[in-house]
Amino acid sequence: MLQTSTTGKDLEKEPIMNKKLSKVVIAAASSALLMSGFAGAASATVPAAKNPKPAISQYKAAKAEYRLSIKTYKATNKNAVAQYKVALAAWKEANKALMEARAAVMATFREAMKAAQTTRDAALAAATTDEERTAAEAAYSAAVKAATAAKKAQLAQLTPIGTPPVKPKKVKVTKPVQPVKPTKQK
Repeated sequence: MLQTSTTGKDLEKEPIMNKKLSKVVIAAASSALLMSGFAGAASATVPAAKNPKPAISQYKAAKAEYRLSIKTYKATNKNAVAQYKVALAAWKEANKALMEARAAVMATFREAMKAAQTTRDAALAAATTDEERTAAEAAYSAAVKAATAAKKAQLAQLTPIGTPPVKPKKVKVTKPVQPVKPTKQK
């Protein structure tokens, strides 16, 4: 049976049976190759023995060791992440306290600057001579220097908290190889 294209532009016709047959042949060939490859790998890794009990006991011991090493691997990574989370939470609290203290210092500085400006504006409005105007500007300049010095001193007293903790990377350990179960001999 022949099938035509749905677009109608190309008039190429392909037999449907050949497509299905080729897919079946490819699937069968690839599965046969895979199965023969796995069987060869399994027989190469497990020595043949007439009495399978020692091989089974070795397998069970290896499997128990494998499971223990996997648990250790997972526990190590979980412990590192837990320590990171605790350190990060502590850093965030310290950073929050530092930012609040810094904001308080800056608010005090802004209030001192506004007070100095208000005082200067009032003195300039009341001044009638050049000496009074110069004195008002000098008082304002001294108030600005004092407020700036106080701000710098208060900021210097704040202790820096340093950099945030670095997120741990997974421990690069060679993952243990899962043991191969021995096959029965006939």
